[in-house]
Amino acid sequence: MSGLVGYSVGGFVVSLFGISTVVLIDALTFFAAALLFLMARFQSWGQGEREHSNAFRDLVTGVRVIWDDEVVRVLTGIALIFGFFYAVIIALLPQFAAEYLHQDAKGLGLMRSALSFGMFIGPVVAGLWARGKRYGRLALIMMLLAGLSTIAFSNSPYLWIAIAMLFLEGFFDGMSEVFAFSILQARIPNEARGRAFGFITSAAMGARVIGLGIGGPLAMIMTVRGYFILSGICIAVVSLLGFLTKVRSA
Repeated sequence: MSGLVGYSVGGFVVSLFGISTVVLIDALTFFAAALLFLMARFQSWGQGEREHSNAFRDLVTGVRVIWDDEVVRVLTGIALIFGFFYAVIIALLPQFAAEYLHQDAKGLGLMRSALSFGMFIGPVVAGLWARGKRYGRLALIMMLLAGLSTIAFSNSPYLWIAIAMLFLEGFFDGMSEVFAFSILQARIPNEARGRAFGFITSAAMGARVIGLGIGGPLAMIMTVRGYFILSGICIAVVSLLGFLTKVRSA
């Protein structure tokens, strides 16, 4: 919801008052958050004897749980690939908006809001519609549609088409995440779930960092639009390959 409202409002504020005003407002929100923390009362807990956690042991346990289950292993790999490409897409979206659609901050804000709106609506629809269905097949289909939406967005000639394609991209991505994480929660044992999800989250963050480091130079070589098309194709191909695994029947 913050992404839906924040990007649109931010874009209009930049177009009216300039970037400095937005940065100032953003800085003030941190002071407001700190004030709320100072006003809050926190109850102390866990004062008794605590078991000391071994970070390396937890990491090994998480990796082993993921690797031993083909479905979990494949979904984790797909999630890392998504993170690799989507981090660069978000980072290069301002350049795409300016270079190909000739949009300023207001247009960019609408585009980012459309993506956030799709990611908000998609999980809601997934939760209401997909009960009792096979989540694995649905997750792969939605990932495929997200990749195809990325390709369609890359070739958008007008702002309104770009907004629609970004909404669909966020919509399908949001649905696929709900299905994928539902499978992961069901298949990973309760006692190892925290360690496994901790590894998945950390690995996804690492994939984003690597993606940003590699994607920027690639976009300079093959243009931003070319990189977006390549990203959509890779996501679609990986999703199709997922149908050759046990994920399709999960």
